[in-house]
Amino acid sequence: IPKVSDELETLVVRCDSEWENDALRLRADLLAISGSFFQLEFDRINEKLNLLTFEKEKLRDLMRIRLKYLDAARDFITSTDSSIDVTQMATPSDRHPDVENLTKDLCKNLEEKAERLRQLQDQAEMAISDLAISQLLKKFRRQLVGIADENTFDDAARNFESLITDELPTADDPLQFLRIILQLKKLEEIESKAFEEVNELASTDHEKAERDRLAALYASRQEQRKRLTLEYMYSYHDYLNALFHRHEDRAVQLINNRALEELQTFNDGEWKQWKEAVGELESVLDASMRVRFRPEFADLQRKAFSLDSKIARSIASSTKYRRHEEKLALKLAQFEAWLKAMEDDVTMVESMPAGEEQTIRLVQLLSSCMSHQRLVGKLERLNVQNRDHVVQLCQRYYAIMSRLRRHNIEEGSLPLHVRTLVQAAPTQSQVKFLFREQ
Repeated sequence: IPKVSDELETLVVRCDSEWENDALRLRADLLAISGSFFQLEFDRINEKLNLLTFEKEKLRDLMRIRLKYLDAARDFITSTDSSIDVTQMATPSDRHPDVENLTKDLCKNLEEKAERLRQLQDQAEMAISDLAISQLLKKFRRQLVGIADENTFDDAARNFESLITDELPTADDPLQFLRIILQLKKLEEIESKAFEEVNELASTDHEKAERDRLAALYASRQEQRKRLTLEYMYSYHDYLNALFHRHEDRAVQLINNRALEELQTFNDGEWKQWKEAVGELESVLDASMRVRFRPEFADLQRKAFSLDSKIARSIASSTKYRRHEEKLALKLAQFEAWLKAMEDDVTMVESMPAGEEQTIRLVQLLSSCMSHQRLVGKLERLNVQNRDHVVQLCQRYYAIMSRLRRHNIEEGSLPLHVRTLVQAAPTQSQVKFLFREQ
């Protein structure tokens, strides 16, 4: 056990350091060259890396569980030390009932450790070949309380037969299928433990014959349970698969509608619950079942990674789009303030006495307006939600141009660089910056 534990510890350390760093480097390299691929090809390679990383993490978790199992095995073996003497543990003042309670506590504690060890053994998908849990329990109990307190073969046989003759649980609601699978697994553990006790207590020919009769019933029960478990497994897998397609349609609809908040809610709610359900289903399977359903789980994982990528890209894209919308709103507000200042300036200059000073001012205003023509052209081509507001701003711009041109200013004589009367107005480059980004 110590040697295997040391090897597992080494593998876990390598997984958390060396292999994890390798995976991070591969992902960074893949992102660095993502522009060299078509999006579909990039997604395919990225999904494959996701699957490999997922498998690595599953193996790491399995190794950690195996370490727990080996630690529990060592603790259990130590606890069954045959040198324990309850009478030596008791003080002189302890009465007989106190010693009896101490004995019961020791037996109960060891039984709990044995149950924990059995659970970890299933999760770890490994077993110590020469570790007979029931026999060690029996030996420990005999040492403390003697043979008289043990169950007889007849008691064990009656208990076992009552277990295997009960009806197995069933359900019609797909939402209950996972619960049924868990119940079937729990019943198998209970029945297996009970049959193990029957097998150990059978000593006479009559008892062995009865054990063989019960073994035949147990084999039939096991076959029935296996068939029922498979039916619920396939049915629940089909349910999850159909549910995935509904979730995928929903996600694509939200992505196409750019419904960022609803998509985020969906991602944190229904979609997260679906992935957890897949994980729970896989976790309840034993090693043989997991191998049998490996193609089905690989398909579900591939679909999950694919939709995860779509959702993540859309959320990132929508967040970027929303930032652009916010910047657009800010720049439009600046442009609107510039228009208001220009309208005020034109009104003020038009009220000036006719003469050279008024002409100079009009030339400056027209020059400033004409320098914004390219910007207004970009505004007219913008396809945004507040399109009507943008059109109104452009119309105000053309109204200002029309007012200035009524004064018959020769545009060919306009200066290349002018000073505007508009105070604190955004410059041409400041206003145009956003629209080059759109």
